[in-house]
Amino acid sequence: MTAAPSRDDPAWTLAYRPALRQAWQLWRTHISAFVPVAIVIVALLMLLGELVNRWLNVSNVGEVVAALSLGIAATAFAEALCAGVAEDVLHTGAAHETRSSLWTTIRRLPLVRLTILAVIIGIAVVIGTAALILPGLAIFAWLCVACTTAIVERRGVVASLRHSVRLVRGNFWAVAALTTTAIVVGDAIEQVVEAVHAAHPPLWVEVSVETVVETTVISLTAAVIVVVFQALRARRDHDAGHVETPTGGASEADASGRQLSG
Repeated sequence: MTAAPSRDDPAWTLAYRPALRQAWQLWRTHISAFVPVAIVIVALLMLLGELVNRWLNVSNVGEVVAALSLGIAATAFAEALCAGVAEDVLHTGAAHETRSSLWTTIRRLPLVRLTILAVIIGIAVVIGTAALILPGLAIFAWLCVACTTAIVERRGVVASLRHSVRLVRGNFWAVAALTTTAIVVGDAIEQVVEAVHAAHPPLWVEVSVETVVETTVISLTAAVIVVVFQALRARRDHDAGHVETPTGGASEADASGRQLSG
């Protein structure tokens, strides 16, 4: 199988099937980097879920909305961490550097900004989803690369949100098709967890299945978001008439020697 493009490769695309293929290749190639992060976050999500189920008053709409927002924010944070790991893999590959340890990579990430962004996106998606689902999917499409922008371009919270909207503008339907597919496929995979819960198996079986399923969903979604971000940035750089180097700067020499195709 052909490997996913490197970070500064012109092959990144928003075309539906090729983009999904790139996300799958990225996930398969670097699954060893994705999985540890996702598993740790999934364990925390499972603990959070148990606490919420124990204390949640389902008759209280405010508590339900807060729980949903927190869950989506935690998932968005996990996806952002996975995306950060993927970006580090692509960066070191493009620069022909030795990959840092997973812990070193995570420590380099702007964790506070990612947390704030995840909470904002989580709340926005919950509110949008409450309004007939489609607005929630649209909001996620507009804001899907905000966390990756904060990681790669070191922008602040507001700047990352604005930049995500700017990148997606003009490419909304292509981005929405990819992000919605990731959500739909994730929801379909998670039906496995519901089926297992309904069968009332031993606790260790429930925990094992949920860990595998949630880890897969989170890391695959992160791979899709990385592909979307790289493709959007390639289009931005092409329109601007320059290409960014792997360290984030612009190189006129690179631009003259290798123009990216939209």
